[in-house]
Amino acid sequence: MLRGKFRFILLGLVLLLCMAYQVSVWMGIPLLPDSSDSSPPPPRRKRAPVFQGAWQDESHYLLTTISSDIAEMMVFASQHKGLGPDFLVEVSRAQGRYQLKANLGGLGQANCALELDRAIWDPSLYQPWCQALAQQLKPVSPQHPVHDSDALVQKLTDPRPQVLAAVDAQLSKSGFDQMGNPEWHDEAALLLGSQALREAPGLFFQIRHELCRLTSHLAMADFLRGSGSPSVCHQLAQATLICLYGKENQADLILKKVSDVGPQGAWKRALQMRLTGDYRIGRGFSRPTLLEERERFQADYSTRSCALAWKSRPSLPEWQDLADWTRLANTTRINHNDTPGVNIGHQLLERGVLSELREMSQVWAGEGWGPLQPAKREAFLNTPPQRCVTGPSAKPQLQVLGRGLWGAFLQRHLCHTIYSDHQFLDHQLAVPQAAAQYRQQADKLASKLRLYPFAIRQMVKSEQEYRPNQEACMRVIRTHPEVVPAGVWNWLCYETDFCQPYIPGGTGCVNEWHFENPLPGTAYDMHPRMNHPSFIDRKDLLDQVKRMQTESPHNAVLYAHLLRLLKEKGEQLSKQDLLKILGPMVDYNSDAVFRVATEAPMTSDERTHWMERAAHLNPRYYFHIINTYHELGDPKRFESAFVSWMEADPDSVELANQSHEMIELWERTGRKSQATALADLAAESYSCRGLWAKADLLESRGQVEEALALYQLAAERYEVTGPVLGCLKRAADKNPRYQSKLRDRLARLPGGLKPYQQPSDRTPPQHGLLANVAVAGSLEKGDIIVAVRGYAVKSQDQYLEIRDMEAFQPFYIVIYSGGKYRKSGPYPPQHRFGNLTDYRG
Repeated sequence: MLRGKFRFILLGLVLLLCMAYQVSVWMGIPLLPDSSDSSPPPPRRKRAPVFQGAWQDESHYLLTTISSDIAEMMVFASQHKGLGPDFLVEVSRAQGRYQLKANLGGLGQANCALELDRAIWDPSLYQPWCQALAQQLKPVSPQHPVHDSDALVQKLTDPRPQVLAAVDAQLSKSGFDQMGNPEWHDEAALLLGSQALREAPGLFFQIRHELCRLTSHLAMADFLRGSGSPSVCHQLAQATLICLYGKENQADLILKKVSDVGPQGAWKRALQMRLTGDYRIGRGFSRPTLLEERERFQADYSTRSCALAWKSRPSLPEWQDLADWTRLANTTRINHNDTPGVNIGHQLLERGVLSELREMSQVWAGEGWGPLQPAKREAFLNTPPQRCVTGPSAKPQLQVLGRGLWGAFLQRHLCHTIYSDHQFLDHQLAVPQAAAQYRQQADKLASKLRLYPFAIRQMVKSEQEYRPNQEACMRVIRTHPEVVPAGVWNWLCYETDFCQPYIPGGTGCVNEWHFENPLPGTAYDMHPRMNHPSFIDRKDLLDQVKRMQTESPHNAVLYAHLLRLLKEKGEQLSKQDLLKILGPMVDYNSDAVFRVATEAPMTSDERTHWMERAAHLNPRYYFHIINTYHELGDPKRFESAFVSWMEADPDSVELANQSHEMIELWERTGRKSQATALADLAAESYSCRGLWAKADLLESRGQVEEALALYQLAAERYEVTGPVLGCLKRAADKNPRYQSKLRDRLARLPGGLKPYQQPSDRTPPQHGLLANVAVAGSLEKGDIIVAVRGYAVKSQDQYLEIRDMEAFQPFYIVIYSGGKYRKSGPYPPQHRFGNLTDYRG
């Protein structure tokens, strides 16, 4: 029976196919492709362009920029003419290869295929393009006048902005007669490298255009030099280039050939510090150069401590006011959570913007452009990065850095300084009115800068401002994606705490632009790229990160993500496994030492030893040591560790946050002057817990009014009002004159302050806080919190205020769970239970 039905169905399908075939023949539309037709299938319909400029992804932009720069320089060297401001090499991608095509303005057409089988910024990659161009032009006669390479190497060990600007003016002028000289290109490349090394690794980090120009000059130098030996400038510029795009081992091979003495030795040490983060390389020299001092400061800051680095910055008067120090001190520190303390923060606030404005004027004077008038500042900073040969073809101009690279460099750092200053005022000091006033001043200075909307993105606090700001940022991305740093691009996709995310056009443009991620053959700017789906969704992600980390073993981003990926895979790393990855850094990198201390299986004594090593390098890790001794009930070792922390980093906000136990110990043991001094230090940080620590000491001494003032100050800054209520409650219990103030305070507390009385039966509660997610060891989803610190709670606001009545004391809660009431705790002060919402029975 079933077999007959199947036959009937099969016969019907055959008849339908036959009918379809006849119809297709009658209409002239083939149902199946003709196997005799050898023409390729029609191309897939292309998506509408995401970006409005000439480039649709990052690699396309880089290849176009480099190949166009080389073409213009080659034409100038051959014909002493330009190709015009609109000239671009046509770059297309097919079957994994890139095709370059250029119309050379009546001089012929050059074509070349490139295989991206090495770093996209590797000058050797572009030698076939140089040869293709040379075939269409009259021969370029390489010029080899005698150049004193050591003179420029020496000069660039003093990378003050006015020095770099003067070198740029001189090199740009001499390029008219030297474009065919490989050593001129080497010197131009080293100048570009000197400037790129000054880029601070902050939110606005972006040196793609500098690396493109560096690559173009080195490619030209290699082509013009042929089989000749590279100059010292060439070696150092090439090592700088490779260092900046993140291939440590490859750069180190070049540096091994560089002399250890004189200006070459200074460059070698500076680049080795940049590659490894080992600040010790720059120590022990009686007269270190500014280049070495800056790299030592950055290495010290990134692998050890911001406070220690700031304390040891150079003292020479001519170096004191450089913007380099404030830029670096304001940067994101990979794998570290410590930020500049309040004292340093105030210095950065005082100096940051002024040092940026000072550098702008120094650049204009050094370049010979005359005084920089405020009216010209906006146009200068918004000048887009340009290529070496600019202007009309008949009267071209040459520039190594020029206004475009200088303007873009200074705009990025001004925006980052404004962002950092605002963060300091709004978040670290928690003075929103001062932050708002600073924002008004910053708007007057920078509101018309191309990248400024991305700085504002970190400052907005309302949906009314957030949505148009997101649209303004996206307009910049769609029109000029090549100038937008990856770090600020990522911020557009992050959630806010005041409204739902709004991303005009969606987040897809991040992956559209960062199509090849990481950039071929590089480990460039990996910190923001580790959040790009185009990278982290790769099927070979772990193998890719392993390979990159092997090639760049000191890269903090790579080793951190490698360890995370291995852990997610379920691999249990032994101490030997960790030291195989982190071993090269455990003598100087505090984060590497801390990871060994916390992630390797070892005895408690051995762990303490490793943690002390980490704290010696970065005092913030004393936090973990004092907590360990506090939990062990060892006051002597607790005090010793805390005093060591205080001596090493007295300006630390974290130290202020952890000061209460030490103040209490000194007060309890009769050392009142020490307790007072530490309480004052904690309060001066203006952190919430620092203010509470001093208030708690004053209250214990009976100085209730002074304590209330500090609790109130913390409440106004951080919107945590519980300690004010707690202080009034304790004061009113002892002194009737505070009862009226307590009544006024309780009148503003939703639900009041009522002692909790547990029902005699299992009757479900009518009010409380519902746990929407499970919290290991405390709550199950659906549990209801009905009391905290012995008081009934009905709402979130009431619960938080009562929970925080005792700022430094643990607390208990009462939970209704599974038809029963139970007491749970103790929990640390301010402990959070995840997603709680008001419950109504």
